[in-house]
Amino acid sequence: MGLPVNMKRTPLKRKTPLKRTGSLAPVSKKRAKTNRQRRAFVKEELDKRQYCEAHIPNVCTRYSTEIHEPILRSAGGSILDAANSVAICRMCHRWVHDNVKEAKQMGLIKPAPPYNRGVI
Repeated sequence: MGLPVNMKRTPLKRKTPLKRTGSLAPVSKKRAKTNRQRRAFVKEELDKRQYCEAHIPNVCTRYSTEIHEPILRSAGGSILDAANSVAICRMCHRWVHDNVKEAKQMGLIKPAPPYNRGVI
């Protein structure tokens, strides 16, 4: 099942340049509200928890600059829940996501909670 012998194999060429037909889609109202709440939550938590809670040897810079969620958003973790947050320095946060296996052993990344379907 090959191509016919006389079939052209020239690349397609654009005759007109690409045009942007509008602006990029704005953030939805729901996402914008969540983003505002998240910014306020992070500021409040970092004001209360000024020191890095990960303390990874030879990595930690001591002062927290970010909030890390042990139960990742992709696993159903909330970005607005203080119980699912760790005040952490930038270097430790980077280490956590670069070394997932070790971070799981340290409890800095946790598995998703089991899904409860309302069993009676």
